[in-house]
Amino acid sequence: MNPDWKPQQAARDHLLAGCLSFSIFVFLSWLSAYFNGHHLHSTLSEMVHDWDTPEGKIFIPAMLLPAIFFLLSGYPYVLANARVEGHPYGHLVIVLRHFLVNSGLILLAFVPTLSKVDTHAHHIEVYIHSAAAALTFGAFIVSELFVLVHNKVLTPHEVSWRFRHLGVMTSCLILCMVHKALYTARIVGAYSEAWTFRYEMLIGAGLISQCQLIWYYSDPSPSEWREYCFHLIAGFPYAGALIIVGSDFLNRRNQYALPWAAAEALALLMISAGVITIMQFLRVHYGGHDEKVLEGRGDGYGSTDYERATGGYERA
Repeated sequence: MNPDWKPQQAARDHLLAGCLSFSIFVFLSWLSAYFNGHHLHSTLSEMVHDWDTPEGKIFIPAMLLPAIFFLLSGYPYVLANARVEGHPYGHLVIVLRHFLVNSGLILLAFVPTLSKVDTHAHHIEVYIHSAAAALTFGAFIVSELFVLVHNKVLTPHEVSWRFRHLGVMTSCLILCMVHKALYTARIVGAYSEAWTFRYEMLIGAGLISQCQLIWYYSDPSPSEWREYCFHLIAGFPYAGALIIVGSDFLNRRNQYALPWAAAEALALLMISAGVITIMQFLRVHYGGHDEKVLEGRGDGYGSTDYERATGGYERA
């Protein structure tokens, strides 16, 4: 047994604990907001901003527990598929993922947004909360893209699935920002308010799904059963988000829900396809990878490079 197995297993366990705690407590905070009649806002943060409400109290562990588990995990330092060896910016990106993402989660938990801004101090609080959200998701997307572009030991299967999920997450972030801008500028009202919230839920699901893919592919001793649960693992966060999004359609009683939902789905599909294509271009032309890797061919786990990077795990 490789002596490095125990810290790697600990990193994987804490990573999964952070993913599960995020999914469970975010869902419970939204459920509490729903039962409390505070669910018709443009963001989850606006629904849970009051710490005197049940949803406000539940939202704190929803952000704090994942941050604690991710920090304890240290997975960007430990897991070979979450970092880039030998690159001059490799360590900077590890710091970006390990500290900035988790700092953003903690700030989201303890610096809530406000439904009514009356003073300059309130403005500062709202700006900090908004910056924390941008920090969390922006730092994660940048660090994950860097790893997927420059990491030399990822299998074609892993690259393909992580590109897809990251592309969808990035597209949801783009569309969320568009609708948030339209709603804030009062160009589009209830429609953009609703879709800002829906895309926010999908962004959170994307972050957790991406982390669960890292957990899945970093298994040092994969067993046969894991192949059967792959789609369950990758899709679990999105399943919860889609339940919330589906309920939101019913709660808001949007007269044009289905036609506009089809238009939003088409926009998401087209933007995702474009983003994924750009990511693949970056991997081939700036990461020094052959195009055959993107087509599902080439070396994968078990190769000399992978065994050198991971320490040569013994397989179960």
